[in-house]
Amino acid sequence: MSKVEDLSRSITVLDQARTVRIVIEMGQTSWLVAGMLPGI
Repeated sequence: MSKVEDLSRSITVLDQARTVRIVIEMGQTSWLVAGMLPGI
């Protein structure tokens, strides 16, 4: 049986104190940009 790739899971451990996260949601009428900075 073939292995199914699960792209929703990270293969590496993220260091919460040094990881910058940025999310961009693009729609037809508007965009939303959000981010999380370490220590804030």
